[in-house]
Amino acid sequence: MTRPPIPPGTRDILADEMRELRALEDALRDAFERHGYGEVATPTIEYHEVLARGDDRGAPSAYRFFDESGELLALRSDMTVPIARLAASRFGGEEPPFRFSYVGSAFRAVRPQRGQAREFRQAGVELGPDLWDQGQQYPGEPHAGRLHRRASRSSKKRG
Repeated sequence: MTRPPIPPGTRDILADEMRELRALEDALRDAFERHGYGEVATPTIEYHEVLARGDDRGAPSAYRFFDESGELLALRSDMTVPIARLAASRFGGEEPPFRFSYVGSAFRAVRPQRGQAREFRQAGVELGPDLWDQGQQYPGEPHAGRLHRRASRSSKKRG
């Protein structure tokens, strides 16, 4: 019997490995929380414009598509820009510093070669007193370049 294929750069994670992955992610979450970082989650889908303004290098590698109203959307290719967008849009009036942690999947539109993954897990923390450039045309626009600390570790799914 022939197995249906999956796209290159992706993989199935079976039960034993999934238990190990969950244990690792739980240990990271515990460490982040012990150091004062609150876990947040952002949508897997973002407006492409937001990702491009936050990181023009990562935006071209995003999977892009149009929604039913013609808006250009993208799967997040990194976690930092969505976290900066969240901080700018939801915490703009609050007193910094902001201490966020995250664990989630990210996606990159790459030609899978030499072990490059299209889908991977990423965990990390973001600490930022200023999460956007004050001189941007539209106040509150996220800009990941202003984050003062980034400690991110990827647990890549190999294809």
